[in-house]
Amino acid sequence: FEMSIVKSDSNSIISIGLCPEGQTSWGNYSYRYQADRCRRWFSNGQKREEKPYGATYRMGDIVGCYWDPDTKSIFYTKNGLPFPSAPAQLYERTVPVIGIGRGVKVRVNFGKEKFCFNIEKFIKSK
Repeated sequence: FEMSIVKSDSNSIISIGLCPEGQTSWGNYSYRYQADRCRRWFSNGQKREEKPYGATYRMGDIVGCYWDPDTKSIFYTKNGLPFPSAPAQLYERTVPVIGIGRGVKVRVNFGKEKFCFNIEKFIKSK
């Protein structure tokens, strides 16, 4: 899925990722990429890992979160360009999640519109 950032400022907190259905925070078995800190996090129930990742994103950017079932990995994109993937251990019922701070507006695309990232080309290249 992808989100277009419609409104934000330079201090806005914005995260995109996946977490278990019904979870109300970025806890066990969740994965996220946070705009203002250029970091990705994951928590597999045993440990929480935080690593530098990607680039900041703000108003006007389109950020995607993708799951590759063949490699069991998650990767993110910014304006159609992918960042490196990371292994992911997804919970049985995982859902897309976006976390935004006050004053932020986003538009989410679950595939009804064409993605900025060329998912068809990605699939064919495997």
